Amino acid sequence: MRVWVIAAFALGLHGCATTPRDFYADPSKPGTTALCRAYQEATDPTYQRDVVRELLGRGLTAEECESRVVAENVAIIGVAAVATGVVLAAACQDGCPGGGYAPSYSAVDYDCAGGSGDGPYYVQGPFRLNGPDTYYLDADGDGIACEPYGDYGS
Repeated sequence: MRVWVIAAFALGLHGCATTPRDFYADPSKPGTTALCRAYQEATDPTYQRDVVRELLGRGLTAEECESRVVAENVAIIGVAAVATGVVLAAACQDGCPGGGYAPSYSAVDYDCAGGSGDGPYYVQGPFRLNGPDTYYLDADGDGIACEPYGDYGS
């Protein structure tokens, strides 16, 4: 039961943008990543402009917002994958039909925009990684992902 709660919580975070009503009640209250999502998902140009002003006031750029949202998406996908694995492991304690096949890779992949990766999702860089380099975006291992070719180590 606990695994399902964790999975539901993680999947519920995905798409968790600040609503216009909550934003206008107190623009300083929403978290930065929630504001970044609101900026990306807003269809009302006035609301989007006001969210951008708040983000700029917090010192964030559009690239930093994109990096935050991508990092959160990756974390959410990771939690969901772990929760799914735990559920499958618990369900297969007495053996699973089909020989216990487990895919060795995730169907979701992120690559640096303009690089040689085949996606399907692309991120703009450079940006600092906030955790493990799950998608191998940091070619030289210095903690900065999606650096232009030739800038490694500089």
